[in-house]
Amino acid sequence: MENITLKKLLTHENKGTYMPLIAGIFTVFYTVSGAISNQYAVILPMPKFEQSIPLLNWTVWIYILMYPTYIVWTLASYRDEKVMNKLMFGFLLVTSISCIIFLVFPVAYPRSFYPLAPENDLTTVLFRGLRKIDKPSNCLPSLHVGICYTLGLYFYRENKRRFWISMVVSTVIALSTLTTKQHYIYDIFAGFGLSLAVFLFLDRKTVIKD
Repeated sequence: MENITLKKLLTHENKGTYMPLIAGIFTVFYTVSGAISNQYAVILPMPKFEQSIPLLNWTVWIYILMYPTYIVWTLASYRDEKVMNKLMFGFLLVTSISCIIFLVFPVAYPRSFYPLAPENDLTTVLFRGLRKIDKPSNCLPSLHVGICYTLGLYFYRENKRRFWISMVVSTVIALSTLTTKQHYIYDIFAGFGLSLAVFLFLDRKTVIKD
C-alpha cells in the first residue's frame, strides 16, 4: 500500500484560526451523538474490581481542570508543522470514529449507582454541574482518554521528554475517569487503543505535503 498524501493545512501562523474551528467540530459531533445515543444507550456489566473503586470527589479537578490545561500545553509545545498536521488529522479521525461508535453501539454509565453528597462545597457543586452538562452516554470509547493520548503520541517523533510527560499525564487523567465514575474501564482501553491505531496509521501510511 502506497503512502497517502495529505495536504499541510495547519501552520504556526494559522493555528489560532484552525484550533477554534476544530474545537467547534468536536463540540458539535460530541453533543449531537450524545443527545441521540443517550436515548437508547445500554448499561454494561461491571467487573467486581471496578465496582470496588471508590468515588473520589476531589479527582473531578483532575478530570475537568488538568484536561484542558494539558490540551493547551500540548498544542503550544509542538514545533514541527508536519507533526502538527498529523496530530490534527488524528484528532479529527479519533473524534469522528468515536462519535460513529457512540451512535452504532451506545453505552451509558450507571451514575445512579454513585450518587453525589448533598453538600454544597465547591468540589461537589463542580461535580454536580459536570453531571448535569455531560450526559452519561458517549462512553465507549472514552474521548477524554482518546484525545489525551492522541495529543501526546505525536511527541514520539518530535520530543521524547514531552512524549513521556504526556503519557504520564494522560494516564493520570484516564484513571480519573474511573474515580469520578464517568467511564468504565472498557472505555479507557478502547480510547487508548483507538488513539494508538490512528497514530500508527497516520505515522506509517501518510505523508504531509505543502
